[in-house]
Amino acid sequence: MPSYFLFSAPIASSAAKQPPGLCAKMTARPSEAEGWIMRRLALIAGLLILASGCQDKATPPAAPPDLVENLIAGREAFDRGDFDQALVLLNKPAANDGCRKSADYFIGRIHELRGNYDEALTAYQAAIDLPLDMNSGGGVYPELTAMARIHTARGDLAEAEELLERATNNIWALFSRHSEPSIDSGFANISLALGDLAAAEGTARAALAEQDRRYIDDDYAEWFEDCIPLDRTLGHICLSRGDTVQAREWFSKAYDFSDKYIGRHATALDYANLALVALAAGDMDLAESHNDEALAICEEFGLKPSLAKCYVIRGMIARSRHDYAATRDWYTKAADLFNIMGCNVDAERLREFLSRLEADPMSDYDSRKLRSDKAESNSDPE
Repeated sequence: MPSYFLFSAPIASSAAKQPPGLCAKMTARPSEAEGWIMRRLALIAGLLILASGCQDKATPPAAPPDLVENLIAGREAFDRGDFDQALVLLNKPAANDGCRKSADYFIGRIHELRGNYDEALTAYQAAIDLPLDMNSGGGVYPELTAMARIHTARGDLAEAEELLERATNNIWALFSRHSEPSIDSGFANISLALGDLAAAEGTARAALAEQDRRYIDDDYAEWFEDCIPLDRTLGHICLSRGDTVQAREWFSKAYDFSDKYIGRHATALDYANLALVALAAGDMDLAESHNDEALAICEEFGLKPSLAKCYVIRGMIARSRHDYAATRDWYTKAADLFNIMGCNVDAERLREFLSRLEADPMSDYDSRKLRSDKAESNSDPE
């Protein structure tokens, strides 16, 4: 989620305290045991296909078992949040180009989660550059979609949109369909970044409907993972409109999926989003509690993008309590982290606000102006 959605001004409304899990029963899901078995089988089957599908069908050489095992073990380490071990395993020699492509993709995912965006872009591009044809795992839309997320986070919406268009073309070439929920989520986030809430909501809801169709017609292996960013997008749309009740429901749903099916590291962003809802509802204690949970997870796993968001929320909480020294400290830490990640637009906006805060401690950050300014800057080629 682009970091500039953080600056939602608190609104005058009331909402009951509600921990994550509010919407745990909103959507029917398979049992945890069934889900675990299906995911493991799908993982092993998919990786074995990658290990063999890129070879000459006439004389298929056998992939060394230890090289395939490295990829499987690396993916499992990624799933449980052991990113350091995953990088060690995924960086080992691959059995073939199919395994190398998969390894590079997950290396990119780890760097993206940690905010090492340049390294992530390099890994995703390496996966794209492998000479694979369409019949041997040659789809590049996951990498293109991931690269678009990074450019969206950095405020380069034109580049992000171009990458998503390329991903859409790749989906068409592979499956003769025009889109994929993960791609639609990217387009929705661009619309949200530009302040076009109606377009963002339409795209996100259409993508969820597509996921429901695929859940019925296919299996559920990827259903929940693609739903999470869409749920978060819809939560931010509701929050932008001042509907804290609906925002809490969407963010809680995302938390439920992240916690049950992905792991603790995936819940940091959901805790931070729930903190924003509590902040908007005027419940500073609950906001601080949720944000502290997010901070602890970010520090445990080294998740810089979510950590920057937590710093901004801490600054917002401090400001609401008229602790302007703490506000400056937290916003400065966030701006520094944005600079490290190459999110210069967000860093500049924060520093502009800090300058105004220095002159007038009672000044407020205009999130609407932030969005409109970013829309103008991204539409002006100069």
